[in-house]
Amino acid sequence: MDKPMLGDYTKEMGLRFTILNLTGRNGKIHQLKKEIYKLKKLMQTMKTLF
Repeated sequence: MDKPMLGDYTKEMGLRFTILNLTGRNGKIHQLKKEIYKLKKLMQTMKTLF
């Protein structure tokens, strides 16, 4: 009886960890946003230069 519950629990935790890994402070999405922000700033700088 316990085994399927444990499987669901680990899946749930894995999912939460993945979501945290993507959206967390050091997550992938956060890094991507930082890169996009840097690119936007760079583009603005280029526009003002040329």
